[in-house]
Amino acid sequence: MYGSFLELLKSLPWIKKKLVHEPMDELQGLYKQLRKGADGARADDTANLKPAIITWLTTSFHPLTPPLRPTSKDGRGFAHDVTGKLLCPAEYQWTLDSVKTKIRDRDPDFLVTAYSWPTFLYKDFEYDHTDIELGLLRSSLMVKAFKYLFTSPSSARDVEGDGDGADIIASSNRRSHQTTKKHVAALMGMRNVTPRSIAYTAVQVRA
Repeated sequence: MYGSFLELLKSLPWIKKKLVHEPMDELQGLYKQLRKGADGARADDTANLKPAIITWLTTSFHPLTPPLRPTSKDGRGFAHDVTGKLLCPAEYQWTLDSVKTKIRDRDPDFLVTAYSWPTFLYKDFEYDHTDIELGLLRSSLMVKAFKYLFTSPSSARDVEGDGDGADIIASSNRRSHQTTKKHVAALMGMRNVTPRSIAYTAVQVRA
């Protein structure tokens, strides 16, 4: 939490003075504005990313049966074979009908919790039971979503396969200097892919 506060000071250096000198009732108003802005930004990201993800999935798993609709959550999640596979905790075998049924029925032996890594985080959407970190956070879906959110929707189209995305910010910053409009990472002063930005991307994909 303190680390997040320091990041906030980098973006809003004037806020420290206000926290020290402003009366509490005015600070409450400031807190509400910050929360409103954060909630609005997350909602915008979720709304914009959903149709893009459906397009990517349709391309990667063509044909999707049944098709996914950007305007409706019906038939998504574990109800759909493709999205179910991607959301399935990597340690479970989604290809087994018995596993699908138990996950959908919320069987206590196949619970989906925050302690599991969804399959969509892994390179090629494959999980190695002997090494849970192999390929983790290297899926093309994660790299595309990160670029869509932090550099630009058009930059996400440059992603052809899986990877570690190590050069995402640097290469995008070089392009940003050549244009008048800065992307989100440039506006935030991001020079590297950070753990928080990876977690944020994963949550947005999961949503």
